[in-house]
Amino acid sequence: MAAPQVFTPENRLSKVIGGLGASESRVLVSGAEDRVNLASEAVRTFVRDEVRVILSFSGKSEENLHAESHRLEDSAVRVAEVAGAVGLEAIGEVARGMVAMMASLRTTGVLHIKALELHLSSLALINQGPGGQTADVEVILTRLATMRHAIGIAE
Repeated sequence: MAAPQVFTPENRLSKVIGGLGASESRVLVSGAEDRVNLASEAVRTFVRDEVRVILSFSGKSEENLHAESHRLEDSAVRVAEVAGAVGLEAIGEVARGMVAMMASLRTTGVLHIKALELHLSSLALINQGPGGQTADVEVILTRLATMRHAIGIAE
């Protein structure tokens, strides 16, 4: 998965409408970049905190996983939605797989415990690294997706 990029279209009206000078524009752009960097750190911290919540489900009994599946799903959704924006694409992909598994649980009533445990183990492993997609991590993600497909979990 490619890194997220911000596209800034050319401001065609800037030549027609008088406005800020070049130095003022640079100050505003610099300030915006600083705010984006601050937000990135906050999002990174948020993702790491939610990953800790998800990983707290490791080793729980099947009954507890069923009973608390909504908490697991909530945290997985939060991670899946924002992880890629801060360079943690692989963590987001594992979380998306967990979201699919929880959606399958709601529709079929079946929780594939071993598959979920494998997702939790994979998340723990990937979380020890930088969280981006390397060749090794890509193999893990591909195998998790193949397993979900094999047990009938729709993405």
